[in-house]
Amino acid sequence: MGAYSYVNANSTLNLCTVGNYCSLASELKLGLPRHCPNHVTTSSSFYADLPFLNAWRGHPLSSAERMQCPITIGHDVWIGNNVIIPAHRPITIGTGAVIAAGSIVTHDVPPYAVVGGNPARVIKQRFSDEICADLMYSRWFDYDLPRSAHCSELSLDDPKLFLERFIHYRKDMARIPDEYVTLA
Repeated sequence: MGAYSYVNANSTLNLCTVGNYCSLASELKLGLPRHCPNHVTTSSSFYADLPFLNAWRGHPLSSAERMQCPITIGHDVWIGNNVIIPAHRPITIGTGAVIAAGSIVTHDVPPYAVVGGNPARVIKQRFSDEICADLMYSRWFDYDLPRSAHCSELSLDDPKLFLERFIHYRKDMARIPDEYVTLA
């Protein structure tokens, strides 16, 4: 879980990496293992990488045998209530993305996209291509903005002005240490 990120109650996150400044709502189901309907059995006894099953089988599963893939959540991502992201393939949620409540995400989400539905699809971009590119290039999410003396001078409701001021004050701001970001 990255710096200034949180996840609300009753959520399950498996094999997820979460960036800085993320807001994850409640009742999320991210990275849940899948069952294989085309196998002889759908029982997870044969493909779940769980300690008690490994002891029963006598060995842990190899990476090729595992039925769960990683979920990578970029920085400044907002995920609404009751979102499901199955672990059927590796999925990346791009920096700045917004996922509408109740969505089922089955593919990668581009940076600064707003997605929703079942399956989730891109509804719109949060900002123009130019602003999105400038926000990504600035890497503002690597900085400890809330503790900066200049935080109150950043204009959060105007992306262009935010970028101008952030670039001006960046030299005086501390970066978030890499060791702060850990796997959830």
